[in-house]
Amino acid sequence: MPIRDLWVRVNPYRVVDARFDFENTSFSPPDAPVGLGLFDYSPSQNGRNLLIALQDLGLDHKPGGNNDVLLAFLVASDSSIADNGQPPQALRVAHEPVAFGSATIENRPLGFQAVLHPKVRNDFTPHIFTFGPGNTMEGLYSKWPQPPRYDAQGNLVRPAIDWSHPPERWPSGSPSLRFVTEPNRVYRMLAIIEGPVCREASIAISTLVFHTLGNGDVAVEKYAPSEAIRERQIEYEVRVRSIGTETAQNVVVTDTLPDGVTFVSADPPPTSISGRTLSWNLGNLERNGNRTISVVVSVQESAPDRLTNVAVAQASNDGNPANNRAEATTTLVRTNVGVRMTATRMVRPGENLDVRIEYFNSSTTPAHNVVLTFDQPYGGVLVSTSRTLAATEGNQLRWQFDELAPGASGTITLRLRALREDEASMLPAALEHRALIRATQDADARDNTARAVTALLVFQRPSADIRMRIHSEFDPRRGVYRTDTAAFVWPMGETLYFTPDVVLRDPPIMSPPVYYARQRIVAWSFVGADGLTLTSAGCRSRETPPAAETEHADLSGMRGCVYRYRPNPSPTEMLSQGRLYWSAFAPESLPSATYGIWPAPLHPTPIRIQYAVLVELVETGLYDIDEDGRSDSVLDRRTFIQDGTYTVTLTAPRDVQ
Repeated sequence: MPIRDLWVRVNPYRVVDARFDFENTSFSPPDAPVGLGLFDYSPSQNGRNLLIALQDLGLDHKPGGNNDVLLAFLVASDSSIADNGQPPQALRVAHEPVAFGSATIENRPLGFQAVLHPKVRNDFTPHIFTFGPGNTMEGLYSKWPQPPRYDAQGNLVRPAIDWSHPPERWPSGSPSLRFVTEPNRVYRMLAIIEGPVCREASIAISTLVFHTLGNGDVAVEKYAPSEAIRERQIEYEVRVRSIGTETAQNVVVTDTLPDGVTFVSADPPPTSISGRTLSWNLGNLERNGNRTISVVVSVQESAPDRLTNVAVAQASNDGNPANNRAEATTTLVRTNVGVRMTATRMVRPGENLDVRIEYFNSSTTPAHNVVLTFDQPYGGVLVSTSRTLAATEGNQLRWQFDELAPGASGTITLRLRALREDEASMLPAALEHRALIRATQDADARDNTARAVTALLVFQRPSADIRMRIHSEFDPRRGVYRTDTAAFVWPMGETLYFTPDVVLRDPPIMSPPVYYARQRIVAWSFVGADGLTLTSAGCRSRETPPAAETEHADLSGMRGCVYRYRPNPSPTEMLSQGRLYWSAFAPESLPSATYGIWPAPLHPTPIRIQYAVLVELVETGLYDIDEDGRSDSVLDRRTFIQDGTYTVTLTAPRDVQ
């Protein structure tokens, strides 16, 4: 391929006559030009081959590209007739250095071969190839149709092409090629001749490059931001310069927008828009002139990570296509916002608690349209906030930031008050705090939410069914038994050994189930009966509760005489529990631990007691509320002092019965 400075410029729309002259003295026999004896099958002049080809080098003006077009070629051979008497074979050009692209011809006739591309214009002569002065080939344009070809899947591989071919013989002479040029084209004519020299094969190659390019030259440059984010606008810039030796004529600029953007505006406005391609007809651009075009687009949320924008500038007399195309790529980056939150771990109804929300941008890109929300939990009332709210919708608090700089962070502190028992029919076991942060094109949603829990320690007063376990020394057969209800009958004149039998009902399950209430009776007290009222000062000998059973319990609110609670006592253990004696007259004596009432009432009489229930709120394992590394910790304790009353109806003594 000759260097560009050796190209020959010709005018467009003119008839070009490109001739290949044989060297008369280069081949054997002497003074016998190769062309004179073609297809003269004499032994002295055979073995000569000829190939002449004409190419359009396409838009890149370089051979071997995918857009090259083989316009015409001529092949001739005067090789000896084969032993089978067939005509000479077509020229075998294994050494031929030129690629003909898609113009491969199949099943070509033997002998002479000449093919033409249908686009070749030949307005001034009916023959594109001639061979010597006045020697034309009448049969050169005989049709040689090539049918379309399809692959196994039925896809079109090659469309139908109509070629032509010459007869097997034509007159001798120097071959020439005549056709009409088109503007802004680069043509290459290649001739290869092979023949014997001193009984050795010799090859000569001649190449001619000619073009119809003008002396104008437009160069285009494309500018775009290197980085951008989705759902924002970006601006492209196209610069066109005329750098040729003459005015660039009929300059047209096209800008093909990438997928993932939407056209917004351009300055100047495009002459036309077709799909994603914008076009401007700029007319003539004088030497050293320039034009700038700006294009504004909006990046879609679904855009790919890389946007490549391509601009092309052309002029009707542009002689240098190498600088007619420019592209610029923008990488779409993502920001990353996140939120963290801590809160007071435990509160009781009516107490205040604090919630601390930390928001941040951990990326190197500014975050835009940042929205932070906090859902007030059920059971909590907002007292104050350290940052002014943008809006409140129901129980949701919202803050908004137009931009959060790379690496920036901030903190918002909320003060809440837990509801009291009298402010709600049912309080939750925990206040669940939730925060959410959002931003345009956030890269990682995993750190966009935060959760914290404040346990609301709510104690439900225990409820129970009460009966009594009783014993009498006069009824050893029955031992210790339990009454059916809180009312029973007892004979006068007989000491009643008694202790309460309390069956605690299961406490309600709290929601959410972060803790449960564990309850047990730790002590009971005898307060009085009928007209008898007891105080701790007047308590007689009894079994007091051991310290191990009352640990963490507060018995300071109990009245009367405090006893150890035995849920299933034996007759012997009953002797250390409550003792009560009724009679019509004062007895001569009573055991020191026995309380007596006389005269006995004639109506049912109450026995008043108290029992102490220790209630502990214990973690369920769902959440380590106190952060002590365990999931079964006791969070809080409270002792409930419950009153109980039994009704006794006195009857005649047992011996009277």
